[in-house]
Amino acid sequence: MDTIIEYQQAQEHLRNLQREESRLPEALRLAAEAADAAELIRLRKRKEELASEIFSAQVMVIKANIARLRGEQAEAHNHLDAAKASSQKLDDEGVAALRVLDEERKRINTIAYNALTLVHKLQNDIQRRSHEITSAEKSLAQLLETAA
Repeated sequence: MDTIIEYQQAQEHLRNLQREESRLPEALRLAAEAADAAELIRLRKRKEELASEIFSAQVMVIKANIARLRGEQAEAHNHLDAAKASSQKLDDEGVAALRVLDEERKRINTIAYNALTLVHKLQNDIQRRSHEITSAEKSLAQLLETAA
């Protein structure tokens, strides 16, 4: 945040110097018309000083802008790192949840397989007993026929 303020202050200082520089030609003209030699000398000297000050102010604006951009970049990196960490945490939690679900699916598949195996076994037992009953009924019927 300080870098933003420094950048804005550097820009404002540069604008002030540029405004002062833009007013110099009119001030020089007025001093020349008034034949004010001392003012003309002072304004010409100020014009020379302003060129150097404006150059320095431009350098300061650029440096302040670089510092501001580096600060923004660092903040963006911090947000990126936080987002990556959050994403990784969510990925890890998702993988863990998938493992739990996969284990539960395997457990349910085992239960279903065992239930199906039991059903087949019971069907075979029922079919076998049905044959035994049919066979026993035939034997009984034959016995009753022979006894009668």
